[in-house]
Amino acid sequence: MAARCPKCGSDQILNDECLQCGVLVSRAQITTSASMKPISYVGLETGPVPEAQNIPGPAWRPPVQDRIVSIPVKEKKNELEKKIIRAVLLVLILGGAYQAYRMLIHKASAYGGYYRNNMYYFTMKLPESGWSHYQAGDLKAKEFKDAHDAFYRGSNPDDPEVTMLIWSEGLRKKVPLHFDEETSSKTLDSIEEEVRLRMEKAGLRCEITESGAQTIGGNDGFVVHAQLTKDQMSMKTIIYCGFAETRAYTIQFLGSDQKMVQLEPEIDQIMQTFGFDISLF
Repeated sequence: MAARCPKCGSDQILNDECLQCGVLVSRAQITTSASMKPISYVGLETGPVPEAQNIPGPAWRPPVQDRIVSIPVKEKKNELEKKIIRAVLLVLILGGAYQAYRMLIHKASAYGGYYRNNMYYFTMKLPESGWSHYQAGDLKAKEFKDAHDAFYRGSNPDDPEVTMLIWSEGLRKKVPLHFDEETSSKTLDSIEEEVRLRMEKAGLRCEITESGAQTIGGNDGFVVHAQLTKDQMSMKTIIYCGFAETRAYTIQFLGSDQKMVQLEPEIDQIMQTFGFDISLF
């Protein structure tokens, strides 16, 4: 088959040159082959381009990690603040209720005039105003919780001006109305030692400043004055010990130095009215 010019198709070829168009046949073949598309090439289908649908893009949202961390922390903070506020309000309400309760208890405990204890068989008269009666369980100091009866002077039962505490116990044998000199001396020494031991047990340094015999309820009795100190605190106490047949009584007044000096005449007046209700023995 005669060679043809790949450019013009002429078969007039001489020495690899087309006589009609003048191109070199071998070179024209190489160029044409390289510029041809591969057999497997399939052209892109042409046709009308579909209109782009107007689909709204997703709304912007913060990263997932930020949402997980920031939102719950804020809620927890608000919840904590609410709990704190509720706790503060509860404390205020309870505090106010407690103060109101203490005020009512104090008013209900105010006592004046004749007093009779039917359990421990004693009587006395208190001033018409200024004193109040401790209810069972109201005494806070552990060293006085075993008192059989108690009164306080002032408006605050937890911090009274003066406290009056009364103990009573049975005796093995009947006590005479009057002691002989030897018995009186021994009894007073024993009472002073008991006062020291009791005060030291309560953590107080005790210095007895005065003691002696004193009639209580018509019977022979004793009185002890002492100075009590603890750290920077200083108090005075007056302790009366009385006897009636088969019972012994201890009546203690305790308060600050100033109040005890100021109220000593009133205390002495109360003790002058103290009596033993023998009819109940």
